[in-house]
This record gives sequence, C-alpha cells and structure tokens, in this order.
Amino acid sequence: MPSKKPDNLVDFFQNSPLVGVELDLARDSSPVCEGMQTTMSEDDMPITYSHDPAAVDWSRLKDDLTADDFDNGRTPDELRRSFENSAVVVFAWYNGRVIGKARALSDGVCNAYVVDVWTHSDYRRRGIATQMMTLLADRLPGQHIYLFTDDAEKFYHSLGYRRQGVGMSIVSGQWLNRF
Repeated sequence: MPSKKPDNLVDFFQNSPLVGVELDLARDSSPVCEGMQTTMSEDDMPITYSHDPAAVDWSRLKDDLTADDFDNGRTPDELRRSFENSAVVVFAWYNGRVIGKARALSDGVCNAYVVDVWTHSDYRRRGIATQMMTLLADRLPGQHIYLFTDDAEKFYHSLGYRRQGVGMSIVSGQWLNRF
C-alpha cells in the first residue's frame, strides 16, 4: 500500500501495490480465470479480481444484489448480457463468491462510461471498489471516464473524479421492455 492515501487516481496508479500472485486455493475458492489478480484488502482479506464474466454464477449474483438492495430488475440472463456486452468488466471475489462488480461502456477511443459499481455491504470500506475502479481505468487509457452517482460522490472525488455538467437520462419505451 502507498504510505499515504493518494490524492487522485493518477497518484494511485503510480503507487499501486497491485501485483499479480498465484491464487492459493487453500485460502480462497474463487474460480481461476486467465488474468486474475489477488491482492489483500485493507484488513488483509485475500480479494481476487478478474475481468472474465464466464465464471460468474449470475443467479447467485442476482440474489446477492437483491438482498443487498442493489437490484434494478434485470434477470440473471440480462445481467450476464450486460456484462458480456461491455468494453471492460471487473469482478471482486472472496471465498468463491462475487462481492463486487463494475463495468464500463466505451467507444474505444476517447469516451467511457462506468456503470453497475457495487461492493457487497459486508465488504465495503476495505479498498475493494477503489481497486475495481483502478482496474477499469487501467484498461481505458487516454479516455475520458464518466459516471453518475446518487450517493458516492465523496468516494469518486477521492479517486480524482470531478463534477462536470449536468447528467440527464431518458428511458426509451419501458424499462427493460417490461416495467
């Protein structure tokens, strides 16, 4: 870990302790996928991060999102398709279970939009969302990364994000074509 909290995301990247290590299955039963990285959370929990949606149990994730009051109505299959159709995804695993997720939509050139950032309530304030945001941004070099938040402005500001303009939205037809 850096000796002091980074002032912004650039400082975090330059001083990141992120080092890939081989997964110790005796300590963590998370699935093994290419490109997985394991780091210790701020309280020494081994958290494994992956960019591969193939190992996710989407029904279990849907249940966990519902129980954690973070469900927006998508079915497990719609959740899977949302992540599979994204430019960049990241999952945080602990003991074989997804405890965090985030994804970015991107034009691949200059603009990306981060959505679906979630860390299970039982695992918050341990650096997991910070690590997921770092892993997303690392795969979006040179792009302007946007996001909207209802209640985590202070967190994103600590990562270097700044207020910009006014966000607006509209649902085309009915939400998910059924609500």
